[in-house]
Amino acid sequence: MNHHPLWTPLPHTAHALGRTVRHGGGTLVHQTADAFRLFTGRAPSTFHTLADFTGFAEITAAIQAHG
Repeated sequence: MNHHPLWTPLPHTAHALGRTVRHGGGTLVHQTADAFRLFTGRAPSTFHTLADFTGFAEITAAIQAHG
């Protein structure tokens, strides 16, 4: 899994070979939510955070693909 930078040579190569590449954002968001729940006793909503992370990942990938 890779969170930052999202696109390194390994995912680029895997993508070029037709492999499915995932950025690991879902795991990052849900592990963070679990830690938050353990420390505070409150369950956070992950829906918006995951959507923000996914949007960020798509924008970053597009920029890196053209840069």
